[in-house]
Formats: sequence, C-alpha cells, structure tokens
Amino acid sequence: MIARRIQLVHPWCGNRADPLVAHVSQRLERAGYAVQVVAQSLREQTLPPRDADLVLQVLPAFTATATGCPVLDIQRLIADLDDAKTWARILAGMEAVAGAPAPHAQGARAAT
Repeated sequence: MIARRIQLVHPWCGNRADPLVAHVSQRLERAGYAVQVVAQSLREQTLPPRDADLVLQVLPAFTATATGCPVLDIQRLIADLDDAKTWARILAGMEAVAGAPAPHAQGARAAT
C-alpha cells in the first residue's frame, strides 16, 4: 500500500506543530490509512505544497487549485484534538484520495 502524503500547514515556528502532527498521524493510521504526515510552517515556507495527497491547514493559506489536491481547514483541532466534525471531514478527505494515484509516488515531487 502506498503511504499517502499529508501536508499539515501551520503558522508556528519550530516544533510547536509536533503534537498535532503526531496526533493526526496516529488517528489516520488507527483508521487504517498508510500516511506520512509532514509539517509545513508558513514562517519557513510560503509556497504551496506540490507533492501532497491532502493538505490540512490550521489557517486559510492555500486552495485546492494552488496545491493540486484537496485542502481542509483543521483549525478546530487546536482547541480539541478529537473534534468530531473536523475528523469526519479529514476521514472523508482521506477516503476521497485513497483511490486516486499518489502524486508523490509518480515522481511528481516539486522543489520546495
């Protein structure tokens, strides 16, 4: 099974996103998805991710047109890591990309 690349876009510097990245990764793996969750700090990289299967963003930064993949708002996870509505959207997003070819597996990785 190909691991899907999930880009978690956040506004923080350093490792402040690590707990959120770890929680998202664990929840998706428990749901049966092979994933690689990668953090992208907007303080360090302002270009849209080009090699993600799904973008989860803490604040509105990118559109699906700019990234070439679905983009979901996960701001509610800041207050509640297990927010039911947000997780329903994340799992629906994963289901939508699960059957699609993984762009990063096809050598389409863009320079960042």
